[in-house]
Amino acid sequence: MKNRDMLHFPLVYFLCAAAAACALVPAQGFAATYRFDETQWKGDAGEVVDDATSLNGRAFGGATTLNATPAVPGDPGSCRYGTFDGNDDYVEVADNAALDLSTEVTVAAWIRLRSAPPSDLYTIASKDTNYEYHVNTSRQVYWWWNDSSNNTRSLTTAVAINLNEWHHVAITYKSGAQAIYIDGALAASATYTGTLANNDLPFYVGTDWNFISRAFDGDIDEVRVLATALTQAQVQALVAETHPCVQFTINHDGFGIHCLAETVTVNVVEALSGAPKLDYSAQVRLDTGTGAGTWALVAGTGSFSDGAADDGVATYTWPLGQSQAVFSLYYPTGPPSVDVDVVQVGNAGVHDSEAEGRLVFSPNGFTVTATALPDPPGAATSFAANQVAGTDFALHLAAFGQTPGDPVCGIIESYTGLIPKRLKFWTTYSNPATGATAVTIDGLGAAASEGAAAPQDVVFANGQAVVTAKYKDVGQIRVSMKDDTLVDAAQLPTGIRGATASFVVRPYDFLLTNIMNGSGTTANPQANDAAGGVFVAAGAPFRATVTARDAEGSTTPSYGREAIPETARLVPQLHAPAGGAVPAVGSTVGFGAFASGVATGTDFTWPEVGIVRLVPRVGDGNYLGAGDVVVATPSERVGRFVPSHFVAALNTPLFATACGAGGFTYAGQPFGYTTPPQVTVTASAVGGTTTTNYTGAFFKLATSTLQNRVYTSPGGALDASGLPTAAIDPVVAPAAPGVATLTFSSGTGLAFAKGAPQAPFPAGVRLSIDVLDADGVAAAGAAPLGNPVTFGASSGIDFSTGQQIRYGRVRVGTAIGSELIDLPVRVVAEQYSGAGAGFVSNLADVCTTGVSLALSGYTANLAAGETCARDAGAPGASGIGCAAAAPPPLRFAAPPAAGDFNLRLAAPGAGNNGSVLVNATVPAWLRFDWNGAAPGDESPVGQATFGIYNGESRQIYTREIYQ
Repeated sequence: MKNRDMLHFPLVYFLCAAAAACALVPAQGFAATYRFDETQWKGDAGEVVDDATSLNGRAFGGATTLNATPAVPGDPGSCRYGTFDGNDDYVEVADNAALDLSTEVTVAAWIRLRSAPPSDLYTIASKDTNYEYHVNTSRQVYWWWNDSSNNTRSLTTAVAINLNEWHHVAITYKSGAQAIYIDGALAASATYTGTLANNDLPFYVGTDWNFISRAFDGDIDEVRVLATALTQAQVQALVAETHPCVQFTINHDGFGIHCLAETVTVNVVEALSGAPKLDYSAQVRLDTGTGAGTWALVAGTGSFSDGAADDGVATYTWPLGQSQAVFSLYYPTGPPSVDVDVVQVGNAGVHDSEAEGRLVFSPNGFTVTATALPDPPGAATSFAANQVAGTDFALHLAAFGQTPGDPVCGIIESYTGLIPKRLKFWTTYSNPATGATAVTIDGLGAAASEGAAAPQDVVFANGQAVVTAKYKDVGQIRVSMKDDTLVDAAQLPTGIRGATASFVVRPYDFLLTNIMNGSGTTANPQANDAAGGVFVAAGAPFRATVTARDAEGSTTPSYGREAIPETARLVPQLHAPAGGAVPAVGSTVGFGAFASGVATGTDFTWPEVGIVRLVPRVGDGNYLGAGDVVVATPSERVGRFVPSHFVAALNTPLFATACGAGGFTYAGQPFGYTTPPQVTVTASAVGGTTTTNYTGAFFKLATSTLQNRVYTSPGGALDASGLPTAAIDPVVAPAAPGVATLTFSSGTGLAFAKGAPQAPFPAGVRLSIDVLDADGVAAAGAAPLGNPVTFGASSGIDFSTGQQIRYGRVRVGTAIGSELIDLPVRVVAEQYSGAGAGFVSNLADVCTTGVSLALSGYTANLAAGETCARDAGAPGASGIGCAAAAPPPLRFAAPPAAGDFNLRLAAPGAGNNGSVLVNATVPAWLRFDWNGAAPGDESPVGQATFGIYNGESRQIYTREIYQ
């Protein structure tokens, strides 16, 4: 770059990005600024750009730039950075007085260590005796210098630099005050006096003069050299500084003809990704650097100004929404070799990548176009058409320009004849910078360099010819040619020359193979429908290998070797179920680095149910700006994908309390649901999203696939004989895509088995089931929502008015009385209250029905029909009611009041003395083992006796008062 210091660094102060936290840094103090934002380094002179004073450098040993994990991420940020392998990578800048600093100096850089030096040092930056700083074996920053009196000085930090982390390291010098700062914090200081020794050695980044063993292992960025000693606040400003991650790329054909305007295409791109940048708007300066040449705008809607003719400089204001502009450069005179520069006016940090190479002009040469030139030719647009790997394309060559015998600019028709011309062809690999596949010209391989090019026959007619080219690889390339049989030492020292502009060759398609589960242990079963084999769960990782190919099916080995490596992505095509959801294929890493055109990814996921085909596409959909693959080749069928798990949600079921008014249920008494239990299960992927394709034939959940439906209670054994069988209960029904319900029934009722008497206890009924489908997909999660999914897990399923279970019975008592008055006979519902009190009246029972009575076993003078129960009539609720209805308070009560059925037998009358058995028929849960000799429980039996003396009461005193 030329004259950037004059254009973009006026003698003012600037403020870093974090304005509130940063101090002003004097812009005029910068001796050099190396942002390392170039797309790549190829070892060319001047390719490492100095944004401050144009002290451009050169990369050696394979050092290049990356953008994966910058020191300051984002845009604006620190953008790209240099990476050094610790063997022989470094950047060298020729000695310049601006870098020989005597009284004050600051050198700063971001560094990221990959390893600690095994011995000696890793150099960050060095001007040898003037200033050099390193990292030692303890990962401490070590600064060494000589003063002008030849005294050797050094300073070392106590703190060490962590590996694999970005840290900003700066050194500052002035007489009496030296400091080392790490991330803006003072890490070491000294008070040496004097001035610094100067030398005529180069400035190095990543190594030390004459010490290649000190080659840095790691990454370096934002190298700054200032002719002033910054304060700590100013160093902190450097730490916080960011710049836009914007860059220009330039495309031309490398060879120009004096009388023919040369096409120069400029693109503005994201420095990190290389993607076109459509939100850029600023004024840029185009400059040949030679003071010669006239610019014109060919395509673009921004404001253009060429200023003075033939001064080599023009400006263009870039409009929003456009990423490319096309210019022409008319260059009739001037130094033949031109380095075109594009720089943002006012911000030298935004400049071109320097990857395009030099543009060399001569009186005549070859034009290379996509079609033959007409006669007269008019403009000749250099061939720059993007191509497809493995397909033929035509290059039209024309000898063009002026000759000593013909000063008219045009096709040199005398360059013709029956004898073929002997042209040499070679390929320039622009991106990636090297290639292993030759471009073929008429079937013959072109060389990879000019020096290796061999002649081949090309037939010209009236100055024009056409050759057929093919490139069975991918990348951005340029095809050059020359006829060095015609040499003019003054004008054409290396013969007639020409070249295409840089153009991109993209892959024809991708082939996807080796599809397996994430661990590589299960091959893809290639299921065709819902009956096919299971591959992996939705959202679980699987792996695949992708191969970039040309149109003839050959691998394109350069895919993925670009300066910003291209990758591949997978686009799903749904095979089944028809009309289902087709979410994107996910990954964290995706395909790893390509090697020889092949890459493998191990963490792909698809978060749905079904079967897909996977179509590999270019990662960003735009291979080096030339578009996606030509043919989207789908893979084999991939799947079947099944849910990862079910997510269960439970409603709040409710049992009906058998005696609702009393708030209890008897042991042995059936009870059922008023609100049946219902599990809502959602088929889910690993990440928790609903797999909505879990429908139709892919819905594999059924009553028959569920397992272990179990009712339990801590209070006692349950009688489940009244429940529907597990073969039909619960009922499974789809509720929504990917969602189903499991609804339980209580059938004719659940009951507690009635065994030995026990005190009242809470029911605490729990219902559990293992939710499983035919593929073994299970409900997952913490209890009670993971298998076994459980209702009432904490205190049991609730009851409508109380969940107490009481051991009960109905007892019929024995009564003795006069035959002349009605005889009360106690028929009462009892509950067992515990070993102490035993059975007591169940005062809460106001619910029991189904109790009927019968009289039998008449004795003495008492006969059938001579007594009956006071009731609402015959037979009444009791079954033995008298014909005449009794007043309500005297009637048999069913259900009972406070457990008492209020039985009154009518007086049989005088002379009808004797006894009768009162037989009660009661529900099974109120029977009791009244006859211990016989197995099972019986309904109760009592006895009523009329007119029989009941024996001496043995009372001591009786008093009767009559009024």
